[in-house]
Amino acid sequence: MKVAVTMLVAVLLTGCGRGEGAAGGEDGRTAAGEWPTTERRGLVEGMVLPLEKYLVYYPDFVAAENARITAVDDCMKRYGFRYDLPPLGDFPPPSVNSANMERRYGISDRTVAEKYAYRLPEAVAGDPGDYQLPGGEAASVVLRGPDAGVRQGARESIPGDLPQGGCSGQAEKLLGRLDDQLASDLGMESQKKSEDDRTVREAISAWSDCMAGHGYRAEHPHEAYEIVPASSREVSPQEIAVAVADIGCKAETDLIAIWFEVETRIQNNLIEENAPALEEQRAANERVLEQAARS
Repeated sequence: MKVAVTMLVAVLLTGCGRGEGAAGGEDGRTAAGEWPTTERRGLVEGMVLPLEKYLVYYPDFVAAENARITAVDDCMKRYGFRYDLPPLGDFPPPSVNSANMERRYGISDRTVAEKYAYRLPEAVAGDPGDYQLPGGEAASVVLRGPDAGVRQGARESIPGDLPQGGCSGQAEKLLGRLDDQLASDLGMESQKKSEDDRTVREAISAWSDCMAGHGYRAEHPHEAYEIVPASSREVSPQEIAVAVADIGCKAETDLIAIWFEVETRIQNNLIEENAPALEEQRAANERVLEQAARS
């Protein structure tokens, strides 16, 4: 099942490294850029971590959230307000789920690096901006319920048949919400544990030595972007040179393949230890998507 949330939006929009920095068309293309897919290129081609089967995938996140937005808006209209959020999907993240494989072990695709170095393409680095709910405090009460933390006068003007938790609470009760918090947390745990593995440490050290041979000093792949900081809107030749050397050294030392193998083993152990809770979470997400498809 392709099922993204809790960590998804924050992680995907910023990248997984230390500072690396169904709306839209039927084909997943939007005005701001293409949706991420499960296809992986470069040094992570074909790599899928075991915990990814429990993560929420971006297209499913969009489908579920758009169904929720519609349900909230339908409820709000009954009270004379609107919840007219634009459909999600116009600002797609760079990776399809919070595993963020494209940058999990640092940059991994030479073709992308030759154009953007360590940066994200502008289309996926965009920001939809903050949504301002029309209707003021009264609309906030309708959206969130009488306990929304607004003035007493605004609460008193709301009809008595307002659902518990407001229109947002009613939509969540009807549709549910996707949740991959446990799988995301375990993914962060596995990444941290993998960095403590001796084999990975040796591979990172070999990568660092390779970079030094190219004249670049970096102890860890997630620090390489700092070698030539971005100083303008245009990607400089120096940034690209570092990024290309970075990926070349990863290929030469087999760093990503080694790291992936170690983390796969760690994740399989974590899945075995947390299987009941993970399966319960996955089943709940399947029910949310089924309900969203019917709405």
